[in-house]
Amino acid sequence: RNARGLIQLYARDGRSGHMLALTQLRAGTPDRPWSAPADLGVSYVGRPAIGLSPAGAVAVAALAHERGSVWLLEGAAVTSLGSGIVSAPALRTIGDTLYVAGRSAGPKQDYWLWARSGGKWHAPRLLPAPSMDGGASFNTPPQPGTAPGGPFQKPVLSAKAETKAPVLAK
Repeated sequence: RNARGLIQLYARDGRSGHMLALTQLRAGTPDRPWSAPADLGVSYVGRPAIGLSPAGAVAVAALAHERGSVWLLEGAAVTSLGSGIVSAPALRTIGDTLYVAGRSAGPKQDYWLWARSGGKWHAPRLLPAPSMDGGASFNTPPQPGTAPGGPFQKPVLSAKAETKAPVLAK
């Protein structure tokens, strides 16, 4: 939903490959009237990422083409981010910062991260690939009744009154 509480939908035009936007004309259920599809003038591949900007407006990130840049669409504004991106982008707002990420075309699975806060873009950062085993919190599943190693070597336990079962304290 956009800042006015209306549902916005995005689709690809089958002929031009351009992104289309449709907006609910009045708040309510999806069976209410909708705007005619508006051609946003950008073609893209894959699945776009859709979220809200720090101001609460709808933001859409989409891959322009394989090994291309990421389009960021916000209202009538279109921003091109980076180049050599090979994955569908991710988009997330945390606090007053909008983040957009996409996998680099390099030999490793590195990710470019763009961040904008206070209306100002920060220098993009290349983040290293995740570890090959998918993480390092623990190597083997913990046994029932134990906590994994790491910062929780000695968990604080409390008893649940109704079951007397130990639980980790918050």
